[in-house]
Amino acid sequence: MRVVEILILVSIVMQVVAIAIALHLVNKTKYKALWICCIIALVMLCVDRVMQFNIFRGVDVSDLARAWVGIIVSLSFSICIVCAHLLVKHVDRM
Repeated sequence: MRVVEILILVSIVMQVVAIAIALHLVNKTKYKALWICCIIALVMLCVDRVMQFNIFRGVDVSDLARAWVGIIVSLSFSICIVCAHLLVKHVDRM
């Protein structure tokens, strides 16, 4: 296994851990939309890493599929940032 493949696998494991933590935070906080958007983005990043790993293994992966995954990640993180901004504005008013 090449170093790049190992790094991709490490990235996948770290993203799965981050997803688990975010899932826990959905139930612990009242800011569900923020965490759900983060979870969607992290899951899609994980999907992208799996696609990338498959490319290194010689499996054919559609460029269109990777482009859509990238769009979903970008959109999810954008919504997440907007929710975080609204949260910060709300906390500042307190």
